[in-house]
Amino acid sequence: MKIYALSSRRRRRSVGVVAASLALAAGAAIVAATAANAAGPVDCQAGDPAYVSLFSGNPDPANQATDTLWSSANQSLYDYGQAVAPGTHPSVAALPCGMSGLWQMAWQGTDGYLYVSSATGPVNLGVQVAAGTSPSLTELTGGGYEIAYHAPGGTLGWAGTAVTVVTGGSTAMAPGTDPSIAPLPDGNFRAVWQGANTDLFTTGPNGPIDLGVAMQTGTSPSLTKLDNGDSAVAVQSANGHLWTAEVQSSGALIYVRDVISSVARPMDFATSPSITEAPNNSFYAAYVTQDGDVVVYPFGGIPVDLSQVTGVQALGTTGPAIAYDNSGIGGYVVGFEDCSDAYREVTGSFPATYFPPSPPGPTNITAPAQGIVSAPVMAALPIDPSVG
Repeated sequence: MKIYALSSRRRRRSVGVVAASLALAAGAAIVAATAANAAGPVDCQAGDPAYVSLFSGNPDPANQATDTLWSSANQSLYDYGQAVAPGTHPSVAALPCGMSGLWQMAWQGTDGYLYVSSATGPVNLGVQVAAGTSPSLTELTGGGYEIAYHAPGGTLGWAGTAVTVVTGGSTAMAPGTDPSIAPLPDGNFRAVWQGANTDLFTTGPNGPIDLGVAMQTGTSPSLTKLDNGDSAVAVQSANGHLWTAEVQSSGALIYVRDVISSVARPMDFATSPSITEAPNNSFYAAYVTQDGDVVVYPFGGIPVDLSQVTGVQALGTTGPAIAYDNSGIGGYVVGFEDCSDAYREVTGSFPATYFPPSPPGPTNITAPAQGIVSAPVMAALPIDPSVG
């Protein structure tokens, strides 16, 4: 298990992390980006990152008025120079091998419009996003992308190349919340969001579906695809518990589980969980407890309190992010903002039985670097088995 720490001089509002090796040296300088920068990354080569951190940051708040879009990979920091709206975080999705690049990004600009990265630079998609909310980006099966976002009128919006049309029913969203999106095998997508009635909603073949799970006010769901073509979702329920479930293509929920009631502690009320796909139709979920501990829940297993292992807790107003580690260890990477406003990253693994590792592996905490932000999001990057 490894821990990486990045701190900020003042509290920032957002970070996004996708699965690549992050190991910033003490006092790390801002250097040229490695394989996934704006100049056109090399595709699926030996030495490519296994996961990357994406965030909005500001290393010099005294002289810089706005936060900008940053990435960190292979011990390098890169500032894209793109202004990000305050109180929001970018979103990132892995590109498949064979594409020109390793990942794609989406964010709300300071002008309130939705932006997406491309091979030729940032693209303004011409749609506005509700203030203080963040978009969710996914790459689609067979090519293209889709972005779900909270529109200024308080409804779910979407932009991209998918053919799904959300018609009928209500797409109203709870104020200040973010949607989450994941691909479907047919080239379309599924989105989930907290509805205006605080229930969990999802897109379905015939329109939006109220899944009947009451969520904690002001929190957002997290969605991931599964090997079998279904989706898995994690939410903070109205009673403060972590709930996970599998969503079938019809929109029906199966394997609904109130994780907290059986094996763990309630969530911090101001935070949202994160979920990531794992092999064999399983997943990992991460959340912050009411006393600030960061916990990882493996599907069907026993939650592991990372804070008890590492001695590091999360800031009580921001949630963690988690991604499956495709580098071969069969584990996960978790990012979160700690109580000193430092960005922390922890990697770990579970045996095949999904029980906690014992004893935990060694830890490594780097010296802090300036200008990193909070509220991470994650997604795994592909590793080409033919290289490495």
